[in-house]
Amino acid sequence: MKFEYLNLVGRGKTKSFLDKAKSAQRSGRWAEAYEAYRMILKKDDRRFGVLVQMGHMSKEMENFSQAEAHYAEALTLKPQDWDLHVQFGHLYNRSGDLAKAKDWYKRANGIHPTVEISELLDTVGDAQYANDTGALRKKTLEQMDSRRFHLALPNAKLLYEQHGLRDFDVILGHAYRELGRYEEAKEMYGYYFDRCLKSNSKHLNDASWHLMNILEISEENQEILKLFSRLKNHYAEAGNFSDFDGERAELLQSHIGKSYGVFRG
Repeated sequence: MKFEYLNLVGRGKTKSFLDKAKSAQRSGRWAEAYEAYRMILKKDDRRFGVLVQMGHMSKEMENFSQAEAHYAEALTLKPQDWDLHVQFGHLYNRSGDLAKAKDWYKRANGIHPTVEISELLDTVGDAQYANDTGALRKKTLEQMDSRRFHLALPNAKLLYEQHGLRDFDVILGHAYRELGRYEEAKEMYGYYFDRCLKSNSKHLNDASWHLMNILEISEENQEILKLFSRLKNHYAEAGNFSDFDGERAELLQSHIGKSYGVFRG
């Protein structure tokens, strides 16, 4: 009876720490969440999920070596866990070691190939040229967030052109657009759209929206019609025709009106 009572108390404390960890995590209080997960781990040092979460919290705090250690310990418990392999890739991607990121994404793809992994492998690009980019990427995104586009632009070009970070096509598009360089913005948004269309990416809606907006600014209504046609064909082939939703249908009707208004009396 005594041991059952102690077990109940132990489970109650664990749940309390778990609730604290999840609450702190939802609010972005990474250090607090990490400490709560650590208290759970003290009672059971072989909890796979807790080790992974401690790795996540460490990554958010940019303590990359600590995150790597937690993920590595978790990997000894589940060596073939697909998501953990992906998380290793995300860790190295964020820390700027793109060669390792690409290696772990490839390992994950070997366990279970997905569209998501294919897209990640594509955006990593030429990893041998992209090592040690973490600081530059962080600086570039901070410059974009603070609307210092003239400073962000050369850094984004460097990451895209010399380091092979393909996902910076959209960042370049934003920078060019905000600086009024619409032709160059259209080119980069076009690359973003083509990349997402090719991989059937979850970001395809975002890519099509940015490309359509820049075409609207340039009043290229025929190109907008072509964009809608490509989207319609893509969704039909992918079996997701419902993604071509009512809002897009209204926009299409509007642009048809703009393109062919000359035929109205």
